Amino acid sequence: MLEAEQRELLEVLAYFYLQQARPERAATLYGALAALYPSDKRLQLALACAQTRAGQSEAALDSLDRLLEDGQIDAGIHLLRAQALTRLGRDSEAARAMDSFIALR
Repeated sequence: MLEAEQRELLEVLAYFYLQQARPERAATLYGALAALYPSDKRLQLALACAQTRAGQSEAALDSLDRLLEDGQIDAGIHLLRAQALTRLGRDSEAARAMDSFIALR
């Protein structure tokens, strides 16, 4: 495990990469952090967001499915699912995910 300051620095760096249009780098860092801290759902969601932005739609869906299996059901998860599914051309599933997003908003 990392020291608290090391973990925080990596999270800030991953967020910085995400905000600076470097989602691949963010996904790498969030992936490492999520592996070290698998019970941290916030990191799992950040990983899925970075994967979606990086065009890693299948990986993003896997991350999001794990969150849903763990009972994490919120609007953000459904929005990211809709985006990933759209990029994969799975439009009917994306529409259902968007409907779930809207229902939770």
